[in-house]
Order: sequence, then C-alpha cells, then structure tokens
Amino acid sequence: MEREANSIIKLKTVYVTKLLQKINFQFRHPENTKSIIGIMVNCNLYYDKRFNGVGKQVGTMALSNSQKGDVFYSQVAQLDDNDYRQTLERVIYPTIVKRNLSQWGKQFTWFKTNIPIQHAMMDCYYEDTISIQYKNDFGELIETLPYEVILYIQYELK
Repeated sequence: MEREANSIIKLKTVYVTKLLQKINFQFRHPENTKSIIGIMVNCNLYYDKRFNGVGKQVGTMALSNSQKGDVFYSQVAQLDDNDYRQTLERVIYPTIVKRNLSQWGKQFTWFKTNIPIQHAMMDCYYEDTISIQYKNDFGELIETLPYEVILYIQYELK
C-alpha cells in the first residue's frame, strides 16, 4: 500500500487591530491538492493573570466554500495559556546514557477532517470577541490589541 504525502501550510495570519473587528478574506487552494485533512487555528495572545476568572475565547473563525456559501468549519480562537509543561521523555541507550532526556514543548491539536476540494477558492471570516469580554474591575477594557490569529491547513496531495 502506497502512503500519500501530506502538506501543512500556514495559510493565513489575521491581524486584529481594532475592537470588535470583522475580517473577510479568501484564499486559493494549491493546485496539487485533493482534500483538506486537518485544520488548526492558533492565537498569539497569551493568557495573563489579568484575565483570571474570565473565559479564554478570543474570536471566531469560520471557513466556507465560495461556490456554495455553506460554512463547513467554525472554530473559537482561544487565549494561549503559555503552558510548556507537556513533556515527552525518552530513554536513549540506557547503558550508554545514564539519564533520561526530555523535551519541553507545546502540543497543538488538529481538527481531523476529509473535505474534498471541488472549487479553487475558499471564503473565510474572523470576528473578534475578546474586546467585549475582558474588562477590569472598574469596567475599563484591558488592552489586548493588536494580536494575530493564524490559520493552518493540512492538505492531502494528489
């Protein structure tokens, strides 16, 4: 059985610079792809102690087919908790190396899917919702702007 190659693309970086900003954008799929097999939305706004007790929602990303107009994927972008305690430990040749080696990193999770690409263009929509949520005790908005939301797409190649 032949294994098919996959390609991961950092597709779009959305720059949010205004309160309650709404951003529409389109992108064209690469020509040598046949389906989308994974989607991930990441935000570079880090969780801070000022946000204590408040939800982690930043905004909403929606993807739709430009020909049909149907939204096939919607994801809530969340604050990054800046937690690197997810460790992977491996023991390499215990007779040679007398200690465990570990690697600290952040685990990102893909939304697994299988969406065949039937049209070259895709519509996207992002709406900022963090601005109405994060206020201090005096009712003043906590400065969260600007921030970035990054959309990653994993394709199955032809």
